[in-house]
Amino acid sequence: MKTFLTLFVLLFSSSVVAKEYKSIHGFKTSIPDHYILVTSNNFDEVIDIIKNFIDFDIDYWNETVIPGLTNQNVEFLFNTDNSNNINFVSVKKPYIEINKDILPILCPLIKKGLSDLVKRDGIQIDCNISSIPGNMGKSIYAEHYGFLPGATTFQYMFYTDYENLVYATLTCFSEDCVVSKLVFEDILFSMNE
Repeated sequence: MKTFLTLFVLLFSSSVVAKEYKSIHGFKTSIPDHYILVTSNNFDEVIDIIKNFIDFDIDYWNETVIPGLTNQNVEFLFNTDNSNNINFVSVKKPYIEINKDILPILCPLIKKGLSDLVKRDGIQIDCNISSIPGNMGKSIYAEHYGFLPGATTFQYMFYTDYENLVYATLTCFSEDCVVSKLVFEDILFSMNE
């Protein structure tokens, strides 16, 4: 039994290779090797790499990624195995304690903000308090469907310090959202200053 357990741990740990990166939003985190980090500093180089992937949508890239990168406040993590992606955005916002009392106010605002951003209405599946990533108190977790055709979004809003509120969003287009969400949460759990 010990041999089986040892083999399992070795196989599992070797398949989860990650690299650490320092975000422009004030944290460090580990990202799996099958993700490509795209920022305003490297998007010209990365577009040549991404064009080689199956299902590369140049229209999505031009309409969504490029405007965010030119604002220089968005970082994207693109999964090379599918079209799911993660993005990080931060805003200067004085720290407030995140608790259940603010949910009735914030949950409708989160849904409206997404609707305004994509000019389309979606369904809010969940909006609650979470301990992910857990660095500075609680976070808000929101899950939506349909803001983009066939896409589910998983979003965490949390503070990295007393002035920066980060929005971390997984946009999942594939039927494999469960695995992508687990990877997303692992990335968030690996955050440190």
